[in-house]
Amino acid sequence: MALLAAARRSSRHARRGMATVPAWDKLGFDFTETRSMIKYNWKDGAWDAGTITTDLNVTIHGLSNVLHYGQGIFEGLKAFHCKDGQVRVFNSGANAARLASGCRRLAMPEVSPEMFDEGLDRLLADNMDFVPPYGSGGSMYIRPFLFGHGAKLGLGPAPEYSLCMIASPVPPAGWKRPLRSMAPWPPACPP
Repeated sequence: MALLAAARRSSRHARRGMATVPAWDKLGFDFTETRSMIKYNWKDGAWDAGTITTDLNVTIHGLSNVLHYGQGIFEGLKAFHCKDGQVRVFNSGANAARLASGCRRLAMPEVSPEMFDEGLDRLLADNMDFVPPYGSGGSMYIRPFLFGHGAKLGLGPAPEYSLCMIASPVPPAGWKRPLRSMAPWPPACPP
């Protein structure tokens, strides 16, 4: 289980000139920019040590497997500030196991539970200011995603893979703001 001490680093945050900590009572379930994401790369049979990056974009080759064959998988989990000052990630072991199972099904390199939790810890440590405080009801939503990329014209395993983890603070699960519908419901019936 991923567990971190909740040491605030506001001075470092301000110094780097990155995204600002949001007003906790104004959160919606939309992306709120945080300081960084973590990215691991797999090539030639091994994962690298991973890097924390402030660039939240991913650039890939136009013939990447994820674009043409759907070779990608994601998970979603939450981290909470707790009353004792710690930040805890809910049930990361189950998320790591589902990710590993999906990797096997999609012929992708597996991510060990240790690498998964290390990535969570590093991501949260660098974005601690964005984990909503205890009592706010909010949490930090974390989206790990893994995908095949690199120039690959035919069907088969990708030459490279990336595991990225990105995070965003979110409101309590029972938030009351209305969602805008993309289409009327029920859909119009034909004449």
